[in-house]
Amino acid sequence: MINHVVLFKFKPDTPEDRIESLYKNISGLEKKIYGIESVTFGKNNNPENKNHGFSHGFIMQFKDEECRDIYLWHPEHKWVAENYVRPIAEDVLAFDYEVK
Repeated sequence: MINHVVLFKFKPDTPEDRIESLYKNISGLEKKIYGIESVTFGKNNNPENKNHGFSHGFIMQFKDEECRDIYLWHPEHKWVAENYVRPIAEDVLAFDYEVK
């Protein structure tokens, strides 16, 4: 299993409803792209103040690396990135690891 961790730093004054729309579209990919096992999304609540401005993120679990790679180039993923991420994200951090 592969965990795909993505963190977002949104542009100033990004409305919460735009963030909620992003979450709904990311979550919807689970039904559209084979190999996505689960998707969770949330707002940072860590009290250590080490988030470097990244306020929200999601973890997407994939069956394996091949499924993750298919997702990365899938037209539905590209569509969500173009229409929901790029308009509101100032920065994005992605980090993947194999669950052992």
